[in-house]
Formats: sequence, C-alpha cells, structure tokens
Amino acid sequence: MGRDGTALPASVSRVRVRVERWREQGENRWRMPEDLWGDAVSLARSHGIAPIARALRLDYGSLRKRVEHSPESEPGDTDSVSRFVEIDPRHLVPGPAPSGAVVEVVDAEGTKLVVRLSDRESLDVPALVAAFRQHRS
Repeated sequence: MGRDGTALPASVSRVRVRVERWREQGENRWRMPEDLWGDAVSLARSHGIAPIARALRLDYGSLRKRVEHSPESEPGDTDSVSRFVEIDPRHLVPGPAPSGAVVEVVDAEGTKLVVRLSDRESLDVPALVAAFRQHRS
C-alpha cells in the first residue's frame, strides 16, 4: 500500500520481481546492483520511502540514505516526498473573509493542506493553490 492507502502501481511489482530474481541468484547477494537501487530510489520519491522499502523488502535506513544522497534530492531534504512547506500568510490575506471559512487542498498523491480562517481573515485561494503546487513539485 502507498502512503495514502491505495495499492502501489505495477511499476513497483516489476521492480519487486527483479529484486526477487536477484535474491534468488545468490551471487553477490549482500550487495544489490546499483540499477535496482536506482529504481527503488525513484519509486520511493514517488510513493514514499516506507511503502517502497516494505514492498521491495529493503532496509528502510539504506533506502532513505540513498534517496537523501541521490542527485535529484534537494540539499537538506531528509525525505524528498514529505516535507514541511511554510507559506507566508501576508501574501494570502488581503482583506475580510466570511466567518469560519475553511479551505482544503489535496494533491494527486493525497497530501492535504487545510486552512481555517476566522471571521476577520481572508484568503487568496489561487495564490494558496499555486504556492502549494510549487512546493509539492
């Protein structure tokens, strides 16, 4: 299962089959080939480290380190899939808003942003959605 509770895609199954074949060969079984690690890292970026480590029966810590140190990771990223995004509210709150407004944004991976506003706050929803998408990509 992926981090949002959905079944993992066929690409995970294909890599799992390749990993199992490598394990069955018994040759150099202590060091997995780099191409398999590369596929695992790519999947972990898309679906989360823990679900992919479980699905491929890999060590979570080893996979996490490879995700952190791979070229596509941003410096300082500990988990390139899940990270905190801070949005400066001064850019989002231009004037008064209706009492008790709630804005919920959910991306395709199931990551959710919920903003609750009091009766004295307002929100620039297009700017919020744009900032959320920019930081999720």
